[in-house]
Amino acid sequence: MNSRNRVVVVGVASNFRRAKNIKKSLRKMRLLLGQLEISQLTKSADFSGKGAFYWNVVVKFKSRLPIKQIKTLMKGIESSCGRLKQSKELGCVSMDLDLLLREDTITERFCLLDRGLPDNLPLVSSLAELFSFQELLSVDPLIERSLKNLDRERF
Repeated sequence: MNSRNRVVVVGVASNFRRAKNIKKSLRKMRLLLGQLEISQLTKSADFSGKGAFYWNVVVKFKSRLPIKQIKTLMKGIESSCGRLKQSKELGCVSMDLDLLLREDTITERFCLLDRGLPDNLPLVSSLAELFSFQELLSVDPLIERSLKNLDRERF
């Protein structure tokens, strides 16, 4: 593995005790990963229709850790915020941390880690705060469509 820092992007979402859980998760991420770039807060519907609306932020950071280890850290943070395995089915998600993008250490381009990302306008909107238009276009051609359709008024 290349030992240089690479950029990793995580989506942070909560529809239960939103402020408390998002603050707690960001505090833990800072403690474990160091400096974070954080997008503004957005609101989104629960697309399953089972629960309340979500608050979302996107977090960008640099790390030498392998993605598998970062994923394990994110699961631990979710658990510390009260996340249960059946949370989504119950419609009550205290914390949802999704790996969205990572920088490839060889090509230095961004790799999409969440195939649903291009269709998630609140997350694309938040990404647009942390990345240039060109950087986002290089991730996935579908993001271009989302950027063109982005209507910030909806959020």
